[in-house]
Amino acid sequence: MRSRCNEVYRRARKAHDLAVQVKSSIGYLDYLTIGRASLYRVLLCAEGSERSKACETARKYLALALNEVRGVGQVPDIALVLMAIAWLDVLDGNRNHAQLHLDQALEIAERGPMKLQIADVHLLRARLFVGTKSYPWSSPQDDICVAEGLIKQCCYHRRDEEVADAKKMVLGK
Repeated sequence: MRSRCNEVYRRARKAHDLAVQVKSSIGYLDYLTIGRASLYRVLLCAEGSERSKACETARKYLALALNEVRGVGQVPDIALVLMAIAWLDVLDGNRNHAQLHLDQALEIAERGPMKLQIADVHLLRARLFVGTKSYPWSSPQDDICVAEGLIKQCCYHRRDEEVADAKKMVLGK
């Protein structure tokens, strides 16, 4: 897993550096890819100073992605960036910011309506906030139930394993 994670990061950085070298425009998807690859490095393989550096890199590129995506007005992708930032917020111990970012992502997805992103936000909320003393929303069980219903309704079976994993975390099933 570590080697795959590092390979994705390496390739994203190489593409970014090449775009800079040839003075090509760098879009929010490039920034988002580097930011998410860095986030996954934090989650899966980084330790010590490497973890700290990966957190800084993730925060920097996700901020650039958010700025760019807002600038081009790709509203559905704003929610994707906000979800990644929320995950990083939790890793940094800032659940209040994570809650705000997830609320913004859900608001954007519901205005769409983007049912698959709504499901993703509910799943992420349940997974990131399970076990906290005061769950900021109704309950992790409700979030999983909403996500599972939308996933079934949309035949979005890419998330079936995540739903099962979230159920284990939250419900012990």
